Amino acid sequence: MNSIKRGLSISIFLAFTVLLINTPLIAAEILGGQTESLYNLGDPFNISVSLLPSKDTTGFFSSTLICDSQQTEIYRSFYTLKEGERKEIIITGKFDDFLLGNISEGSCSIRFSYDNEQTNSREFDITKRVDISLDIQGVAFDPGKSIIVKGKATKANGLPLTGFAGILIPNLNITILSPIQSGNFEFNITLPLDALPGVYEVQAHVYEKDSAGKILNEGNATESIKLKQIMKDISISFPTKTVTPGNPIEYTVNILDQAGQQIEDDVGVTFYKPDSSVFDKKLVRSAATNSFPTESNYTAGDWKVLAKTGDLEATNEFYVDELMTATFSMINGALVITNTGNVRYKRPVEISIGGVKEVRDISVGIDESKNLKLVAPTGEYDVQVSDGTKSESLGKVSITGSVISLDSATNVLKNNFFIWIWVIILIILAVIAIYYYRRVAKKKYTGTSPTKSYSPIKVGSSSSGTVATRKLTGTNKASVIEKGQKQEAAIISLYIRNMTDLQHIPNSPTLEAIQRAVSIAKETKAKIYAEGDYKLLVFAPALTGETENIMRALRTGQEIDRLFNESNKKFVQKLDFGLGIHIGDIVVDQSEGKFKFTPLGNTVGTAKRISNYARSEVLISEAVHKRTSGKVKAEKVGDMNIWRAKKIMNRGEHEEFIRQFMNRQKNEKDPRFSKTTSTHPTENKDDSERKDNSESKNLFWDPS
Repeated sequence: MNSIKRGLSISIFLAFTVLLINTPLIAAEILGGQTESLYNLGDPFNISVSLLPSKDTTGFFSSTLICDSQQTEIYRSFYTLKEGERKEIIITGKFDDFLLGNISEGSCSIRFSYDNEQTNSREFDITKRVDISLDIQGVAFDPGKSIIVKGKATKANGLPLTGFAGILIPNLNITILSPIQSGNFEFNITLPLDALPGVYEVQAHVYEKDSAGKILNEGNATESIKLKQIMKDISISFPTKTVTPGNPIEYTVNILDQAGQQIEDDVGVTFYKPDSSVFDKKLVRSAATNSFPTESNYTAGDWKVLAKTGDLEATNEFYVDELMTATFSMINGALVITNTGNVRYKRPVEISIGGVKEVRDISVGIDESKNLKLVAPTGEYDVQVSDGTKSESLGKVSITGSVISLDSATNVLKNNFFIWIWVIILIILAVIAIYYYRRVAKKKYTGTSPTKSYSPIKVGSSSSGTVATRKLTGTNKASVIEKGQKQEAAIISLYIRNMTDLQHIPNSPTLEAIQRAVSIAKETKAKIYAEGDYKLLVFAPALTGETENIMRALRTGQEIDRLFNESNKKFVQKLDFGLGIHIGDIVVDQSEGKFKFTPLGNTVGTAKRISNYARSEVLISEAVHKRTSGKVKAEKVGDMNIWRAKKIMNRGEHEEFIRQFMNRQKNEKDPRFSKTTSTHPTENKDDSERKDNSESKNLFWDPS
């Protein structure tokens, strides 16, 4: 029984084995499904797949895109196929967001399935890369020039890109966009004129978009260009534009590039004297502080400086102040006064010989010397010299002579022998004169007696700080020695640049404004003088009766400034003027009721220079500003020691007489439109007023 069961089992196993061998294992074959090795985003695909069943088959065919861990079914269809029937299937589409989702790059494959059978395509890459080649024609460029940038954009799949190209130069704020045609693009870029010199990156960015405006493929490339440094401007600057002779003046030559940056380079500098002749030439370094030394005898006035490099050049001016100075020395018993300044040395000099003082008016030309012989009883004396600006002790000097006095060395007798000869000659001449006088005196006189005689000339010495002068007087007056006094004065320099042109315009209201300015000056007790186009208004204690005249001068200057500016607003003829105010010492002489003065130092020169800088305004010197600080609101003018007078804080003092004067001017009728008055503004005034006006015209100028 057991053997029968065992034989039956073996028979069944063998029969099943034969059945498996005769039954096919694969119901259908999946053929094809080949892909490219690389696709760019948005690229289309077209895949051909063949189904070849080994038996009658019914089922779904599907294809699935597999990228990393993401799977997306891209095709599905139901097919019934007979054994051996071949079915061709074409799968098309695009590798875009619809299929890829968030995947933009990576390795992918496609799986095909039918009737429980499946196969995979080979792996392929998805990318958005675009390769760019840039070509810039040139390496170094001038600012303001154009550069040509060419490029070619090719997708990773080898096809030309159709999209857009952008050029970006970040540090120059340049961004340009242009379409790409068949993978090619070209830009013409103009570089900024004021771009900083240096190396810049030129960044190229290319891309294409889908129909929804999303970027599919893109690429970047970078090249470098160099921007040259170009000299665009040159200038000369001074910390201060005024120098006292004997001191150096500092200056800097500034060379700027296209971006306004300093360039350090060698530059040629030429110095011109006030007469425009070349004084010196130098090679200096730009952007560095340089120094130009001056000597005490350098010509006063505006010196010009010319800086030149390549095609660029610039000029500027500095002012050399007037310097009146001299040195004193004793040589062979003579006092030698040597002019070491840059203007004629013209000062009263006090000379003390053993305590006995005498004042002489000294005048010495530039680079010249004058000798004075000292005469005194034989002995040694302390000799001291003072000219108001400095005092010097020349030590003990041996002198041989009689009375203490000064003689010009050119007129001093060389020795006693010549002295005796001159004494004998004088005696002979005296005897002859007496002889002829007696012969004439014996004759009867038939002429008329003289109506006036003159007293002898007396010469005396003055105390320190005064000037001795000589004067002839009639018998009804005592012979006196007038003494000049040293006083501090305020000086207004009125500079009218176009005075010559205005004087050719008859009955000009502008000239009338000038005449009113003259009257204002006279009302304020100023003395008026003319020096060419410069009109000087002197405010001295001897004239005003006040020791402090700065505020008086300031108020007068501002009133004239207001008057002239109002005239310029009303009338076609304009006054081109400037007002400069300075204070300094003068020597005053009021002999015979006349006011005379001699300026000390640069009192007048400084006032004139300041008025030359002024343009329809009142400028004051550093000395005036310091003395009026808190009383006058002022602002500094540039880098010069000059201040612009803006406002007088306390206008109470001296204001009333100016207000009354201006009211009188307003109430008077204009003589040019009056039928009852003369055409001349002084014809209807009394004799004293006509005389006063005449005097002012002689001292100032005649606007008519």
